[in-house]
Amino acid sequence: MAAVPTCPRVFIAALLILCGFLAGTPQARAGTYTVSGIPVDVTAADASTARDQAIVDGQRAALQKLVENMMGSEKAKQIPLPSDDEISAMVQDFEVENERVSSVRYVGSLTYRFLSDPVDRLVGRAPVGTVDTTTMP
Repeated sequence: MAAVPTCPRVFIAALLILCGFLAGTPQARAGTYTVSGIPVDVTAADASTARDQAIVDGQRAALQKLVENMMGSEKAKQIPLPSDDEISAMVQDFEVENERVSSVRYVGSLTYRFLSDPVDRLVGRAPVGTVDTTTMP
């Protein structure tokens, strides 16, 4: 059996630790936005690398779809998406709906659940449970 490269192992371990950390924070218990049916199709040097890249590509596509659904496609074009690391921090979890894997390719459909507060901040909405205390002049 071929050994899995260390880099994907580290990435997966870090992702699991991050998910465990977020599950213990109040932010993770806040509302979420779910985006389903995100298609991914990535070819890389090996299946593990392809899967890791597909997860990252999928979360970016899912956030773009979410922002478009929230703001409309024209306004969504004006909102720059954060970096991949920042998007990863917004993801509560993801689910594999279906997948096919070859030695160098990963094809699937994924569901992502985003924490509502950082998404709301991204699109300029007040997070749930906040109060705007500014006064009009």
